[in-house]
Amino acid sequence: YIVQGVRFQILEGFGCSSSINVYGVTFLTIYCWPLILPTISILFYCPKIFYVFYRYNKETNESLRSDISISRPNYLRLLALAAMDIVLTLPLNVISVVESVKNLLPGNPFQFYRGWSYTHAEWAPVSFSYTVIKAQGGWQLTNYYLSRWSSVALALTIFALFGLTADARGTYRRGIYAIGERLGL
Repeated sequence: YIVQGVRFQILEGFGCSSSINVYGVTFLTIYCWPLILPTISILFYCPKIFYVFYRYNKETNESLRSDISISRPNYLRLLALAAMDIVLTLPLNVISVVESVKNLLPGNPFQFYRGWSYTHAEWAPVSFSYTVIKAQGGWQLTNYYLSRWSSVALALTIFALFGLTADARGTYRRGIYAIGERLGL
């Protein structure tokens, strides 16, 4: 809300979204977190997970055999899900921040924050046609598509990792049979 330039914007073909003015405070409140959190994961958690996984492979196997709540394939799926977050999320966020900085710098003096009254002076909703969005450049259009479809891609990835297992297929089968019985099939 601090850096929101208009109440909302309507983008033809994409729908309603927020409008963020790019200031120095925008990087502190919005853009830095998608970079900081995966970076912390890469620097501190991933090396330790892989070290423990390879160093204590025998103990891990015994632990997985004794704990019936998680199997080795499910453990590997969790590792794959963590790796997907790092491989996909961090590079896309770095590109997005770099493009925001690049769009901010040419011809515009960098300002930390122009103030509440300046930011919210024109609070009325605005709309942009697809032609205007397309004219902004390739990366801007790509960013609009990525922001809309990245959640779908992540959902499909999670489903592919966990929704196609033998246990999940058995659950689906039991559900279909239960519905079929109620319908008299």
